[in-house]
Amino acid sequence: MIDPSPEAQERFREDSGENLAELSLIARYKNGGELPFRIVLGYPFRRIEYPADVAVRVELDGLETAGVPIMGIDQFQAMILAIRFMLSRLTDIMEKRQLQLVWADEPDVAFDPLDFFNTMPPNQR
Repeated sequence: MIDPSPEAQERFREDSGENLAELSLIARYKNGGELPFRIVLGYPFRRIEYPADVAVRVELDGLETAGVPIMGIDQFQAMILAIRFMLSRLTDIMEKRQLQLVWADEPDVAFDPLDFFNTMPPNQR
């Protein structure tokens, strides 16, 4: 689990807090319960402690209590790594909690994060 303490959140002090992209979904549990949540990517930002690196805030708002900054050598790499981290984290949570995901605005349509976020062709996964 990601550390939600004030000290851990200090790592976002250079972040504008604005979101570059959001995706609203619903997590469905086997017992029928539902949990709306958002996948959030923040705008890339430079951290004071590591001025040579760029970070992107990644949140699974509603599934986890805190976001995490993903670092890269530039904005492009930081975004790619953030999406890979988010995909890995989301699929791990789905497996451990035995969740099925659906679109928030189309709850009859399943959401498959591997199909949605994976940039590799199916025969290379």
